[in-house]
Amino acid sequence: MLLDLQAEMLEMVRERVPEPLSFRVQADGARLPFADASFDVVVVATVLGEIPDRGACLDEVRRIVRRDGVVAIAETRRDSDFIALPALKALTAKHGFRFADKNGFGWQYVARFRPAP
Repeated sequence: MLLDLQAEMLEMVRERVPEPLSFRVQADGARLPFADASFDVVVVATVLGEIPDRGACLDEVRRIVRRDGVVAIAETRRDSDFIALPALKALTAKHGFRFADKNGFGWQYVARFRPAP
């Protein structure tokens, strides 16, 4: 499944990615249209810094990921809204996540988090 606020981005995916990626949702990252605990994995790729209310987005991600699920957040310095790992750890901790691990470098990484008990 793919979610984006912009219809143009979803159309770009439709043109570039063949089926079976047929489930595309247009929605705001701070108001996710999914049931509680409905995902095993949530990936937030280079977008968290663009969302005006990052806390609301993380609260929504926390709500939709299962208790034993994983949240992966990708960041790159090439993005003007880059969030450095120390800041991301502090932000996610405030919204019910614990840091699991990181792959990548300081300027481009994927950090994995788990819902805190």
